[in-house]
Amino acid sequence: QRMAKRNALIRHLPAVETLGSTTVICSDKTGTLTRNEMTVQVAWLAGQEYRFSGIGYAPDGEVERDGARLTELPATLHDLLTIAILCNDAVVRLELGIWTITGDPTEAALIVAAEKAGLSSENLRNNHARLDVIPFESDSKFMATLHTIDGQNHILLKGAPETVLERCALSEGELRRINDAMATYARQGMRVIAFAEKKNVAAEQIEPESVRGDLQFAGLLCMIDPPRTEAMDAIRVCHRAGITVKMITGDHPVTAEAIGRQLGLLPQGQSAMAGRDLDGLSEKQLQDAALSTNVFARVAPEHKIQLVQALQAQHHVVAMTGDGVNDAPALKRADIGIA
Repeated sequence: QRMAKRNALIRHLPAVETLGSTTVICSDKTGTLTRNEMTVQVAWLAGQEYRFSGIGYAPDGEVERDGARLTELPATLHDLLTIAILCNDAVVRLELGIWTITGDPTEAALIVAAEKAGLSSENLRNNHARLDVIPFESDSKFMATLHTIDGQNHILLKGAPETVLERCALSEGELRRINDAMATYARQGMRVIAFAEKKNVAAEQIEPESVRGDLQFAGLLCMIDPPRTEAMDAIRVCHRAGITVKMITGDHPVTAEAIGRQLGLLPQGQSAMAGRDLDGLSEKQLQDAALSTNVFARVAPEHKIQLVQALQAQHHVVAMTGDGVNDAPALKRADIGIA
């Protein structure tokens, strides 16, 4: 009854005792430590930066370049935002005077940005029906769709920048400029999504080999997801109680570091560790990494389980908190799973 009065629902009473003896909390980032209210702030393409005003899911805002409002949308930005709408499963609609979303908040933010620029997601989707799709997977880190545009079949692709860029035909100079831009926005705590396309495709469906290379880079859209103030307060309480808090996210390491510092998880001199750096570590090295690092980025669901097990092997009582299907295996493996 006392737990219920504090808004905690308990499935098994012994879980309360486990929770009371927790020494480490592993948490996902998006929606748990942050608000999960994505807002696109920047579009970057061909060396040009475009800024979007407005916050939240209401498509109220303007697009600016060099501080001046855009009166006409450049063709390259129009193409980028078209990909953002078509290679996308989310829907944004006005219900009872409130803008609501169906689907992933990241995808919804892309639609809102395109609508701010004057594009209609409904019209574009009606006029360019989807012929085929490769859905987003946490392993592949990209989504691809096939549409007929201007009488030709086009493959549209969006995903994690490193995944998209390795599939694009780019010179070393172009790649360096894109990576510099990505690093700049990631240091500001932004999530960066990359877009590409392949025009005039003969196939009526997407073959795996058709998205492995020779795509044309379209640009970057960069968004913020502000930390929850109540999460910052909760982390401070945990630290005072002697509980270590670790953030495990699929985001880019630089973005994860920026959010980790805002949340008070990363002391000066410590950096985030990427999931790929965990691969190939010995059992002892993995345990050392799990203990010494508080922010893990670009992790797959199996990395989350490995980190939980590594902490348990060091006799820690591990709580795992998360809100997505990719958190489920680690929630199950932890000493206590908090949804």
